[in-house]
Parts: sequence; structure tokens; C-alpha cells
Amino acid sequence: MMTVEEWTARTPSEKGYVVVGVKEHKTTAQMAMFALDQEEEMWFDIYYTIIRPQILRTSACDMDKGSFFLSSIGTSIYNPSNDINRLHLKYNLKPVCNLEARRVYETSVKIKTDAEKALVADYLRQSNATAERRYRMSIPKNIVQARLILNSAAGDSRSKSKRRSRCDEASLSTSCNMQINVLMAFDKLLETHPVSVNEEVPSKEVRVAISQQYQRILYERWIKAQMKLRINHVLKHFRHFSCLPSESRIKAWIKSMGWKNNIPTASSVIMDWKSSRNGKDAINSDLTKKSIKS
Repeated sequence: MMTVEEWTARTPSEKGYVVVGVKEHKTTAQMAMFALDQEEEMWFDIYYTIIRPQILRTSACDMDKGSFFLSSIGTSIYNPSNDINRLHLKYNLKPVCNLEARRVYETSVKIKTDAEKALVADYLRQSNATAERRYRMSIPKNIVQARLILNSAAGDSRSKSKRRSRCDEASLSTSCNMQINVLMAFDKLLETHPVSVNEEVPSKEVRVAISQQYQRILYERWIKAQMKLRINHVLKHFRHFSCLPSESRIKAWIKSMGWKNNIPTASSVIMDWKSSRNGKDAINSDLTKKSIKS
């Protein structure tokens, strides 16, 4: 989830775009970076300067924890996909999930050069593949270039959209509908069993009552979300340390928490500690600033 600090640290780049870096997201442990044009930046800034402060003033939440997007009660939104789906339903729009959007964009750049396709693939996925690819996607002008390629591809794909086969259409629709159904079921599970550091995993009986078809997926999503919270909880405990704590020390503290299952390993905490230190200043690094000037 993007933070206020990450928004205010956005970097002006080429052709009127700004580049934003987000550390905490689902795709990878590396910082994800994306480009916004002037109109998009304006809407984000209107939300930040007008809407967000109003949410904090009128909500029961008494402390701003720094998340950029907030729920109506002033806390971090849990799942942006759920909120987007609600908007689609409210305005009678055909639901479009991130899976479908990504596939459409990846298909639309097939006629581009290999270099352009590689740049777009890195922009959409921002994987941990190689140091070279991570470096490439840390340069703002490359982020903007990938965005411009996508803009061009979007224009090309509109003129060709009617040619897409019914088979492809049905496949995308099925995948998207399944994702939406899972999101709605998970949202319902959270109403009675919110994810927290010390909450017990919802039983199979509870999950089946919500969705027999997706109960296993609900379980996996729930424990994944809790694992993330627990790792962050451990990191928060050791955040005052100037250097990496020993693995034995981390193990001992985790054991003191008394968790019976879904227990984070010391190695996973150490990995997250290292990635947070490595990615913290990526967008403001000397290498990045030098590339902007060039």
C-alpha cells in the first residue's frame, strides 16, 4: 500500500510525468515504481489535500498512520480490489480485474520490439528476476518510457478489440469473475474474522459456511495476510536496532509471542529487514537522480 511519505517523495520526470515508488505491495519484495501523467497526479493530489484530511477529521480514528488511501473510518484500506469492485457494481459497469487488465496490456504489446516488450513486462510485473532488471526499473525515465509504450498499445488495442476471439473473451471473463467472487467471499469472512496479529485462523466450518467452493483459497489468503502482519509486528519490535539482530534473538522473541501456528521464521524476518533497508531510498538514490538529469 502506498504511504503518504512515498507520495510526497514522488519524482518529476520526463514529458510531465511523475514517478512514484511503493515498497509494500503483493508482487515482489522489491520497490515497485509507476508513472502518473499530469491529470492523474492532479486527481491523486486532490484526494491527498482535500478528501483524505476530511476522512481523518470525521472518522473515529485518532491517529494518522501514514497510509495514503484510507477507509471511511480512517484506517488503511485492506483490499483495493474489493473497493474497485464495489464501484463497478454501484455504477453498473462490467467488472475488470487486474488479471484481465494485465493480460490485455501484455497482448497489446506483442507487435512492439523485444526491448519495448521487456520494458513493459518489467513495468507490469516488477519481478525479482535479475539485478539488471531491478536497476532498469529504478530509473524514472525507463518507468515513463514503459508507461508511454502502454499508452500507445492501449490506443492500438482499442481498434483491434473487436477481433479478439470469443474463446479469449470467455476465458478472461471466467478468470475475472472467479477473482471477484473470491474477493467478495473474503470480504465477508473479514466481517466476522478480521485478520490480526493474535487472531486464530478461521475454522474450515466457518469458511465453508461462506463459500464451499473457495474455502481453501479463503484460508490461504487469511493466513498470508496474518503472516504479513506478524512479520511487520516482529520488525516493529526490532526497529530501534541500528544493525540486523541475530537469528537466535529473533527466534527467541517470536517464541515468546506464544503463537501456535502460522509462525513467521527468523529467516523471513531477516529477508524483509534487508529488503526494507535496501529499498528505502531507491527513488532518491544518487544513481536515480543522475539518470533524471541525463
